[in-house]
Amino acid sequence: MNKVITEELRRRCNILIENAKPGSVETGMSGSLIRFRMALCMMGYATGGKPKWMDEEYSRPLMTNEEFQNDLYDAYVEELFEEAYAKVNS
Repeated sequence: MNKVITEELRRRCNILIENAKPGSVETGMSGSLIRFRMALCMMGYATGGKPKWMDEEYSRPLMTNEEFQNDLYDAYVEELFEEAYAKVNS
């Protein structure tokens, strides 16, 4: 795994934790790993009207499509999801 990518994923996860509300669908805090992955903006922010807490640095693409489609980061993202879900929904 690329250290720059994992550090940025951690940073984004921390920002998401600070801004997410329990049960939030848009951040994956309703239990959706897919929505959490979308909220990390790994491929950039794809839809219009991004949340106010997402600055330009947060919402820029973090990895290539090849890196995203590969399962290399899946376990790490799942760990971040479990941590975030526990903290936000406690």
